[in-house]
Amino acid sequence: MAQTIITAADEQAIKLYQQELFIQATQKSFFMGNLVGKGEMALKPIQILTNFEKQKGASLSFSLLGQKQMTPVMHYDTLSGREEKMDFLKDQLFIHIMRGGTNTGTLVEDQYMLWDLREKAKILEGQWWARVMDQLFFMYLSGARGINANYHFPLDFGKANPSDPIAPTGGFANNPLQSPDTNHLMFANQLAIDKTGVEATDTISLEMIDRLVSKAEMMMADTPSIQVQQLQTFEIEGRKHYILIMSPWSAYWLQQSTTNKDWKDIQLALITAEGRKAPIFQNEGYIGIYNNVILYKHPGVIRFNDYGASGAVLAERCLFLGAQAAVIGFGSLNGSSNAGAKESAARINWTEELSDHGFKRAVGTYSVFGLKKTRFSKSGSPADGQDFGVMCLDVACKRPY
Repeated sequence: MAQTIITAADEQAIKLYQQELFIQATQKSFFMGNLVGKGEMALKPIQILTNFEKQKGASLSFSLLGQKQMTPVMHYDTLSGREEKMDFLKDQLFIHIMRGGTNTGTLVEDQYMLWDLREKAKILEGQWWARVMDQLFFMYLSGARGINANYHFPLDFGKANPSDPIAPTGGFANNPLQSPDTNHLMFANQLAIDKTGVEATDTISLEMIDRLVSKAEMMMADTPSIQVQQLQTFEIEGRKHYILIMSPWSAYWLQQSTTNKDWKDIQLALITAEGRKAPIFQNEGYIGIYNNVILYKHPGVIRFNDYGASGAVLAERCLFLGAQAAVIGFGSLNGSSNAGAKESAARINWTEELSDHGFKRAVGTYSVFGLKKTRFSKSGSPADGQDFGVMCLDVACKRPY
């Protein structure tokens, strides 16, 4: 009886690579690892919108039901005609294709090397996609590209280009980078009204974290005349938390600004916290808990070099995240509206291309997706919108060495 042999280049093997590639990229990604939830009711900082996987489409509109502002009708006063209409706030997400690739050389390299070049290419592609996803989340949540030199995206990423047929508003898939609105941006210097008020000495401190928590908790009560929604916490084992992400430089200055006792208390909070073994506490970069805020450091935090009165102060944008701060949606890899469960789980496609009569081989990867921070408005326009699940804290970020 003839034996069926499936080689490493077989279509079925490539599908397995697709699934492994997404798993690998997800596990190594800071945001897609333990900060993501799936579905409309997922109360995690990053929410996966699954509608693109169920039906075809290049964009998805989603809404937030605004809180009622109605004055109560008391005693025998008439209610009819005074009922408050439901107020839906709108946002929109676009998706498009993004690709990457690795040249694995020729058949000669395959023969010379002691390891499988295809396997190594899978590792490289997974690491690359993880960095790409994290960089996109940092830029969209911050509303800026910044000066980060190690980013895979050009310095003018996010700049509007009306002549671009795909993304005239800038960014990826025509999802524009949206600067924080005034209600969701704070400065290290409490007297500062813009970036010129942040000086080199205005590094992060515990007092600033307390201010962030205070503003988040009073967000609706302090701005009743505008449609500013409450920044929601998310729960871990029954305890409510926010997340604050800073650079390793700011993590250093935060530790220096505290006494030994303060910093020990921050570390002790993890040991005594319920749910301390939850995956979110296992993320690389976790440094402690303070005032129910989970503290992380990450080198991808967006940095600037034009703050202060001098216009030369190095600064960064720390991210204070609640639930549903950003959304991401993936399209079907095969263009179908009813992709199978395994294909939907892959989300990153793997292709191989042979050239020069099969002598040279290159690997390609692609994903159809879009992501952005949540920003709701009555008109659906970012111009009159308010951020929903994220506040930004701009602090001085000088090198500690």
